[in-house]
Amino acid sequence: MPWALASEWREVHRTLDYLFERHGPALDDVRNLARQIEAGLQPLFELFDRMAAVCCPGCRTVCCFVARVEFDFKDLLLFHALDLTPPPHQLRRLNDEHCRYLGPDGCALPRLMRPFICTWYYCAPMLKLFREEPPRAQRFYTQRMTAMQEARRRMEAEFIRVVTGQEVRA
Repeated sequence: MPWALASEWREVHRTLDYLFERHGPALDDVRNLARQIEAGLQPLFELFDRMAAVCCPGCRTVCCFVARVEFDFKDLLLFHALDLTPPPHQLRRLNDEHCRYLGPDGCALPRLMRPFICTWYYCAPMLKLFREEPPRAQRFYTQRMTAMQEARRRMEAEFIRVVTGQEVRA
């Protein structure tokens, strides 16, 4: 699991801080993509919050207990591009632990600060609710999610291009 140790977590964030400072305006496209992602995720957050309010309180297999999720590089890149203070730790130290940000009322992290996968993962009950949305809404949310996935990929590729001088192949 990447950056599970506190020292690794601090180091990756120090490194990203340094790279954003060092490359300054050259990373403006990365920052702009991050702002587009932030804005583009808001309707998805609203949908997910609505569905979670219905599905999660009575769930016996809470995803945060059983899923093996972690922050990935694009998640960390988004935090730094938006100049957000990252959460203090990776989600777990060991594979057999549940998410350390799970509180009595659900996730303690704001939606934007959660791993991206936590934004788009639909358990079976949520998928059932999603399929009850009007077809037009389903298309809107699906297209929005696809666009956000692509924007994250472009943000990472642009960051790598600026920092290394190398183009990233899809």
